[in-house]
Amino acid sequence: QIVNSNGEATRNTYMGNKTVFETYGNYQTTMADKHRLGIMVGYSWEESNSDDGFGVTVKNFYNDDVKYHNLSYANTIDGMDGVESGAESTLRMISFYGRVNYSFDSKYNLQATLRRDGSSAFGKNNRWATFPSVAVGWTFSEEPFMRWASWLDWGKLRASYGTSGQIFTDEYLAHGLMSVDSDAFMENNGMIPNTMISPDLTWEKSEQYDIGLDLDMFDYRLKMKLDYYYKLTSSLIYNVELPGTILLAGARTENAMELSNEGIELELEADILRNHAVLWRTKFNISRNWNRFEKSYDGKDKDGLIIGRPTSGLMVYAEDGFYDSD
Repeated sequence: QIVNSNGEATRNTYMGNKTVFETYGNYQTTMADKHRLGIMVGYSWEESNSDDGFGVTVKNFYNDDVKYHNLSYANTIDGMDGVESGAESTLRMISFYGRVNYSFDSKYNLQATLRRDGSSAFGKNNRWATFPSVAVGWTFSEEPFMRWASWLDWGKLRASYGTSGQIFTDEYLAHGLMSVDSDAFMENNGMIPNTMISPDLTWEKSEQYDIGLDLDMFDYRLKMKLDYYYKLTSSLIYNVELPGTILLAGARTENAMELSNEGIELELEADILRNHAVLWRTKFNISRNWNRFEKSYDGKDKDGLIIGRPTSGLMVYAEDGFYDSD
């Protein structure tokens, strides 16, 4: 006989831990008062575990004396459903990295970095990826041929190229997972694929180019920053639909698309009143950005995005700051 009541209780216990080991070394030297060199190398290892996870939910108690330690007896009457769950997961990441800084006469600057990262979240064929970057700067205001420009206090040209990878916290992003299904084998419970194996799944990789100009003028009363950037994100992770009439899982995670972002930004900062009881500083910036959906796994548009057609946006921002000199 089914007892018609509204009793329900849930108890969950989950324990997790994260272990991180990181070590690095620095070396710096100055030669002939003009050459400055800095070298850094490092290694890091981290592991996140969710251990001994367990949860139970029961409904429609037949006895008010049921406590959390004997929930398994709470719904022994025919027709009363109870749900038990458990969870255990592990995510590991290993990184090797290094950086070199070089400066000559405080006018010419070079920075180069290199990372080698591996994550257990990705497919067994592509768990490792390499991410280099390089940046150069030229403080041209320190050059002798710029002495005629008395209005220029400081000026610098910048350029950089860098790559990066997206870190995912899904422990089993590329690994096939199973789930229990009561209809899988007719009368008995069975296991069916919940997610498909993706052995070739790899990092979402982005490469970005930047060019910039910095100017401080008129006794540092007016400052300007002008930047142009282009960013291409390849190997974008996406759940690709599978033929439902053939496979039990509806999708598989793959590196399926590419996106690009391009923009130019201008920022101005001016001290209109500086040597007075009341100070007045104004900031202004304007930017123009273009986003382009470059490619998809099947050559078709996704979520309203048009392949190869850019979208643009204009943003203007101005700020006045009044503050007392005290």
